[in-house]
Amino acid sequence: LGVGELTVDLRGLPWRRGESIEVETDMGVGQTIVSVPPGVCVEPDARVRLGEVYVRGQRSGGVDPEVIEDPPEGDAPRLVLDSEVDVGALKVSDLPPEDLRNDHDGFGDDESAAERAEAQRACKR
Repeated sequence: LGVGELTVDLRGLPWRRGESIEVETDMGVGQTIVSVPPGVCVEPDARVRLGEVYVRGQRSGGVDPEVIEDPPEGDAPRLVLDSEVDVGALKVSDLPPEDLRNDHDGFGDDESAAERAEAQRACKR
C-alpha cells in the first residue's frame, strides 16, 4: 500500500500447534496493523525507516527502529511476519485493530508489560 492504513486481522484463523503462517506487508506512508490471537508466537522481520515499531509489548521509535525477538522454543503456532514501512508505524498486537488505529496505541506500560509476558509464554510452549 502506498499511503494509508493496512490492517491484517488474523485472530479468526484456526491456528494449530506447530503451524507457521507467513505474512508479508509493505507500506509506503502510514501504518500497518497486525492483530493475532494471544497464544500465537510472532517472529517479526520488521523494517521501518522512520517511525514506530510496536510488537507485542516491545516498542521502538525514531530512525530505523527495530524490535528483536528471541527464536521460539516450543511448537506454538507462529506468525512469520515480514513487514516494511517507509514512514509511519507497524503495530502487532493481540488487541483488535480498532484499538490500535490511533496514533497513540491507547495502553500504558502495565498493558504493554502484560502483552509482552503473554507473547514470551506463547513462544515457549
